[in-house]
Amino acid sequence: MIRRWFATKVGYHDPNFKTNQLILSVLKSTATRREAKDYISKYGKPGVLNHCIIYMRDVSSYSQGLIQDLTATIGRLQMLGVSPVVVLSPSPNVTKECNDLRGFLHNYGLKSVPVSNCMSWKENGDVSVKIPELSAVMPIILPFIYDEKLGKTVMVHNKTSFMSQLVSHIPYHIEKFFIINELGGIPSVERHQKSHVFVNLSQEYELLAEQLQKQISDIDALSSLSHTETVETVINRDKLLARKQQLLKHKEDLEMMNAVLTQLSHPSTGLVTNVSSAAVHSKKNPLLHNVLTDRSLISSSLPSFKRRDILHNHAWYELPDTTTKEEPASSNEPIFSTTVLKQGVDIKVYNHSTLTPQNTIGLAPDEFETPLNEKIPTGDKLDLYKIRRVIEKSFGRSLNLEHYLKRINGHIASIIVIGEYEGIAILTHEGPEGRKFAYLDKFAVLPHLRGSLCISDIIFNLMFKKFPHELLWRSKRDNIVNKWYFQRSVAVMDLSLNLGDGDEKNSMFKLFYYGDRDKETFENLNRLKEYAVCIRDIQPSWNDEVT
Repeated sequence: MIRRWFATKVGYHDPNFKTNQLILSVLKSTATRREAKDYISKYGKPGVLNHCIIYMRDVSSYSQGLIQDLTATIGRLQMLGVSPVVVLSPSPNVTKECNDLRGFLHNYGLKSVPVSNCMSWKENGDVSVKIPELSAVMPIILPFIYDEKLGKTVMVHNKTSFMSQLVSHIPYHIEKFFIINELGGIPSVERHQKSHVFVNLSQEYELLAEQLQKQISDIDALSSLSHTETVETVINRDKLLARKQQLLKHKEDLEMMNAVLTQLSHPSTGLVTNVSSAAVHSKKNPLLHNVLTDRSLISSSLPSFKRRDILHNHAWYELPDTTTKEEPASSNEPIFSTTVLKQGVDIKVYNHSTLTPQNTIGLAPDEFETPLNEKIPTGDKLDLYKIRRVIEKSFGRSLNLEHYLKRINGHIASIIVIGEYEGIAILTHEGPEGRKFAYLDKFAVLPHLRGSLCISDIIFNLMFKKFPHELLWRSKRDNIVNKWYFQRSVAVMDLSLNLGDGDEKNSMFKLFYYGDRDKETFENLNRLKEYAVCIRDIQPSWNDEVT
């Protein structure tokens, strides 16, 4: 389907045959059938213009080779059906940067036009934006504002405010906002300052902004400690100041992303990467990959040891070739230097062990014992009607809620709700007293949202953080999602396996395990038996199976 559509769209007579091969390789090797279909429906409509904004920092610091390769990426974006709008970051050399970039674009066969003074400050403080509607020519927007009060043009001072005003008035349909810099994506403390893979802004923006500000404040405090001027202290201070400038740029990128994506439609995507990654001519190019799949190069919920292995030729679950020495992964690799961001979804986590009419909507008043002193606002209650709806739509089966609640109530570990019940996870404590483990009992996402908004990744990331040492779930052998589960697990076991003691039963399920790899849990036969017997024997609560 993909090859046939792509041949029809661009034709194999296209002079840039390598570009065609690149796009096909990305679609065939990384895109799911649903993602390919979404891409075709979004960008394959004749006469429909889709645009992306590419915000470029410090273009004068890029080598000519990098600019040339970046120009090729821009050309490929246009061929994919996404017309770029380039915005240059304020700098003393911005006019020269624009002229140089236009020269490279021209050599690649792309027409461009500089757009200056597209924004005006009125004397009453209002902002006016005028951008020409161009179809065949790429606008390169220069960071200048005409100040009516002063009667002159000035360079943009507040980049975030400028971009927010720009996208709110721009006469184009924008779904992608890319920031290209020298530093890469938003740094993650957990990933040892390598870039966050994915950021759900509604959940993480304030925390990330605080973390960056704290690092900046810590540098300020360190810089003021020593008053003795030596060669060593001067060098250290220079390193600290350079690090501070990097953190300030990262913080500005994060603020700009949040401001811009707030102005765009909810499904819109942001991406921050360095120029080396943006200029890559392979399926690792994060910009091309995101246009084709609307996601990051690698899943944010993939365990870190599997992220490292995926860089090499062998899959993470295959033995590496010991006859060749593999070089350590560079921090400049696109998967380490790229952050994908979305406005994201709201998240609520309910930690009630027992559901009662006081904390839940949909329970009969006398069904469960109610603590007399517990008063919870209606808006903070778990809605069982909506829980059942998302489970039934996700599984395509009718849930016997009464049977299900009798099994889980009293030993619920956590219930995660995404947005307006677009996705849910119900976790329970299972196993013998004193050795209980966390079990993902129900995981459901509304069918039309699977693969979008990164709901599955968000849920699994939350679960892994909440239960980092031991988390289990089961899935039918023929479940098409098993490959995805397999990639996020440390181990997998068929629940029909004979573990001794004559306790062997046929089972349609596989058991997946996530947790500490160094605790040798899967070499502890007694613990394996506890897992297998307990999870294997959990009775389903579907109406057609309840006896």
